[in-house]
Amino acid sequence: LIGQTQLDPAMLGSNRVNGLTAAVLGWLLATMSWRKTAVNLVLTRQLAQRQRELEAKQTELRRLATRDGLTGLYNRATMDRLGRRELARAARHGLQVGLLVIDLDHFKRINDRWGHPAGDAVLTRAAKVLKRSVRKSDFVARLGGEEFMVLLPHTDAPAAAQLAEKLRERIAQSLVPVADDVIDVTASIGVAATPAQAQDADFSALYLAADRAMYRAKAAGRNCVVVDAA
Repeated sequence: LIGQTQLDPAMLGSNRVNGLTAAVLGWLLATMSWRKTAVNLVLTRQLAQRQRELEAKQTELRRLATRDGLTGLYNRATMDRLGRRELARAARHGLQVGLLVIDLDHFKRINDRWGHPAGDAVLTRAAKVLKRSVRKSDFVARLGGEEFMVLLPHTDAPAAAQLAEKLRERIAQSLVPVADDVIDVTASIGVAATPAQAQDADFSALYLAADRAMYRAKAAGRNCVVVDAA
């Protein structure tokens, strides 16, 4: 096009040089811009990935802070917090709260006979039975060792005892296979509930009442449910 519009040979050469220079500079600038855009895109993706990894780690840390590592149930500290919250809520609305303390019977014998991995399998199975057998509004925790707790909002002592009996039966029916054998396990369960219309119920006192009832179940021969009489 330059050759068709410019008749002066000197001017024609100069224009062609200028055009070629502009094209080369444009190509260089475009390449540099593309490289910068590509680098920014990679950095943005890396930053987003690291952000996702950080969020995942934070989520896992929160889970570890509130959950039992073996069973995935709430831990003792979390249950204490939830218990105080639920008792305060129940007091505002004049409702009762039930609590179950569950202890697997002769658990040490299981570890001694089949080993700790088998014991862990028993704990995991018991946790699944508990979790699947309660309402969505209930809270299940592993207190440590072979002891569990179930917090039952809006539940009086008779209803809590009825659920405890169902849990006892389901745990007894849940066999854990190990090698060429099966492990059957039973549980002793203590039941307690806050008084009706209680305004100053204390979660520690409620736990002690349920724990006391659980030890009475142990003394009564195990594999049974005892309701605190207080």
